[in-house]
Amino acid sequence: MNSLSKIYNEHKKVLVWTMLIVVVFSVFAISIPKAEAGWLNTLPLGYSNLGNGYTAYRYSNSRWTFGGVSHYGYWVLIEPPGWACGNDFAASCSSLDWVNVSLPINGSCSFYHYYCYSGTTGPSASYPTSWAWWCLGSNGGSNRACYEWKPPASCNLPWGGTTPSGTSVTAYRTSSVTSPTTCTSVSQTRTCNNGSLPLGSSYTKGSCTVNHPPVISFNSSNQTILLNQSVNYSSSATDQDGNMDYLALNWRNPDGTYNWSSGQSSYQATVNNGPYFHYVPSRGSGSYSISFKPSSPGTYKIYSVAHDPSGWVYSSSYTLRVVPKPTAVLSVTPNTISSGQSTRISWSSTNATSCTSTGGFSTGGRTVGSVSSGPLTASTQYQIYCNGAIGSKVYSSAQSVTVLVPAGTLSAYPARVEEGKSTPIKFTWTLNNVQKGVNTCAINKRATGAPSSSMGSPVMSGGTINSSLFPSATHGRANSTNIVQDSITTQTKYYLECNGIAVPNSSVIVNVVPNFNNF
Repeated sequence: MNSLSKIYNEHKKVLVWTMLIVVVFSVFAISIPKAEAGWLNTLPLGYSNLGNGYTAYRYSNSRWTFGGVSHYGYWVLIEPPGWACGNDFAASCSSLDWVNVSLPINGSCSFYHYYCYSGTTGPSASYPTSWAWWCLGSNGGSNRACYEWKPPASCNLPWGGTTPSGTSVTAYRTSSVTSPTTCTSVSQTRTCNNGSLPLGSSYTKGSCTVNHPPVISFNSSNQTILLNQSVNYSSSATDQDGNMDYLALNWRNPDGTYNWSSGQSSYQATVNNGPYFHYVPSRGSGSYSISFKPSSPGTYKIYSVAHDPSGWVYSSSYTLRVVPKPTAVLSVTPNTISSGQSTRISWSSTNATSCTSTGGFSTGGRTVGSVSSGPLTASTQYQIYCNGAIGSKVYSSAQSVTVLVPAGTLSAYPARVEEGKSTPIKFTWTLNNVQKGVNTCAINKRATGAPSSSMGSPVMSGGTINSSLFPSATHGRANSTNIVQDSITTQTKYYLECNGIAVPNSSVIVNVVPNFNNF
């Protein structure tokens, strides 16, 4: 007999007891209400083929009441041959034994990974896009392979935080741009795809603002001024964003270094690398007016600058050419000469375009040169003036040339001589106002009727002025007496000449008287 028959025989032994229990507890209505129970055609594993005329029924979701307590379970009714319990609960079948059995459990998947609605959780694994696990059945129930798709991963943002997969974000290369540049030009928009956000490595900012730089008004012009003159500059600026922090006059010195203006009303330019002084206006607008005085000649580049968080803004620039005034120097060499001699006039200048004389010589417009004065018979003063940039003019100091005009006397004894005779004549002369170096004098004669342009012929030479008379002075006095043997036939004028120059007012006339031997 199979195992199910053994189970039935064991139950038969207690059949009498069962009948008694039915009678005793009938009052308590041990029953399996039809409303709460039902026969099922599918039997548990092992009860589908009992053999020997035995019939088994599966009773599902049963409840029976005993002693006022309800009991639930799965029961199998085994019907012997010849019994007609059928699918209905007959009173005659109440004496049969009911067997509580463990039914097969099939594995079924939960909506949460690694969990089962029924069965026990078996082997599991995690994959990039899903979780997988087994729900194992029991009592002959089936196993079920389960899986759950993993939700897409969020993406980390370079500036912090995350964004869910499938959402798009806009990233910026810089946190601010300067107008007219727009933030769009420095942006990327990308979609998060399961933890991957394909942004460029330089797009690390989560926001961007457009900065409007200050607008500078600086109206000036290219100028040329003289050294030590001043020029006034003014400028104003407005900032739409209200975050301007500097406004200043800036310039490049002739040597290439840069300087800033201070906030003072005037500023002396210096050729150095600093320190830099900042003029700080209000944040939305500002202005300045500065008197600028360059300290050295050269060309300066002048402009106005403003600053806000986006950087420096520069106005248009202008040149300021600073030129020194011209200079003029004149000299004469020598500055003391004798009448009829010449001197050398030399001149030079700087920063001049032309030079003009105010004396009796010509510069020819040249700014440097040298000319001879020509023979001078009177003391003379020379001066030049030179023209420079932007109408500037400068005069040299005046230089004087002292012309020494010798003065002297000449006497002859006797004052009359006989015609045709060679008569010794004693000449006595004095000389005043002579230049040092005049050391040779001579007495010349000229017939009174001869042209004045003729110097005549010398009758005496080698007359020496004693130089010891002029040891340190440039001019002085000399005396001498000379006896000359001469023969004249007509009235003759004798005059004194020193160093080849006739001494004014130093002449004497010797008359001729007839020779009485002629009668």
